[in-house]
Amino acid sequence: MERLLQTLVGGVTAGAVYAIVAVSLTLVFNVSGVLNLSTAEFAVLAALGTIALYSGAHVNLVLSVLIVLALAFVGGAILHEVAAGRVSRKGPSLSVVMMITLGMSLLLRGVAQLAWGTTVYSLRSFSGTRPVVVGGVAIPTQTFWVIGIVGLLSLGLWLFLTRTLMGKAFISCTENPAAASLMGVDTKRVTRLTFAIGGLIAALAGVVIAPITFMTYDSGLSLLLNGFVAAAIGGLGKSTGALVGGLFVGVAQALVAGYLSTTYEPAIVLGALLAVLIVRPGGLLGSSVDVALRA
Repeated sequence: MERLLQTLVGGVTAGAVYAIVAVSLTLVFNVSGVLNLSTAEFAVLAALGTIALYSGAHVNLVLSVLIVLALAFVGGAILHEVAAGRVSRKGPSLSVVMMITLGMSLLLRGVAQLAWGTTVYSLRSFSGTRPVVVGGVAIPTQTFWVIGIVGLLSLGLWLFLTRTLMGKAFISCTENPAAASLMGVDTKRVTRLTFAIGGLIAALAGVVIAPITFMTYDSGLSLLLNGFVAAAIGGLGKSTGALVGGLFVGVAQALVAGYLSTTYEPAIVLGALLAVLIVRPGGLLGSSVDVALRA
């Protein structure tokens, strides 16, 4: 039983990080109809940037995190101008925009390789390295940070979308961008802000995962794949689905690695994705209609 619980702790921790990446993907996709393939590179650059500022330049950890989050926010807005600033959400060029985000992903990965090389980096845990032992199960302190940040992120997004005028503009652009534009909503501004917030959320994922795993310039590919699978399983277009999907993927990977072999992780996770999409094309909490309206 202790082994199972220990495995689940690791799975929930990883799944929470995947959930953050999935939320970033879902948020941008909801408003713009674009699957931002450069999302994970924001996470990697944020992690490596935090490590460079904190360990290399000896900047305070909190200040280092705030700096990289601010840069990611600005970077997301710049990405919007480069990739989607002049493209209609319902226009025929959405696939071109997605390819531009893929190109940006490769560019950012190249920048990371030039800046940090192929060296493996890590960041110290936010609260020390001694785990909290509960019933014989060792829980790393970083796990509490990850879960806490996911909770605060979920609460913050809910408050933003339901309690602010800009959040309501987000929802209106998600449901019917043409009608929102006729009602006076600046859809371009909303989309730009969505890309910026998406970049910030992705960077947050990179910062919290840096103390858990080793980071290299090409760590983004794994994050992107797992984040996309999480979003698809939960329901691409549903933030709550992204959270559920992330935990599902993380726990599934942990159980497969713990009781079978890490070799089978990709096959099992992709098999689960196919099974879910065959039974429910829109994901566990979404619907095929939702996805069709946003595609």
